[in-house]
Amino acid sequence: MSGTVDETVQHRFREKFASHSREPREEKVIMRKLLARLITEDQGTETLEWGLVCGLIVVGAITAIAVIGPKITTMWNNVSAAVP
Repeated sequence: MSGTVDETVQHRFREKFASHSREPREEKVIMRKLLARLITEDQGTETLEWGLVCGLIVVGAITAIAVIGPKITTMWNNVSAAVP
C-alpha cells in the first residue's frame, strides 16, 4: 500500500460517486425516478401517525397534570389541616 488511508478512502469515494461516470441526461432520469418513488411510496406513514398521536397524548397528560396539580395539593392540605 503506497498511499495513506485518507487517500485510499478518497480514491474509493471518487470511483463510486464520480459525476463524470454518467451523462447529465441519465442523472436527470435517475433523479426523476427517485423523486417519483419518494412521492408515491407511503411506507412508514402509519408509524409516523401513531407517533404523532402518542405525542399529543403526552402533551395532554402534562397539561392536565400542570392544571390539576395545585388543586390536588390544596385539597390534601385542607384534609391534613382538618384532621386533628
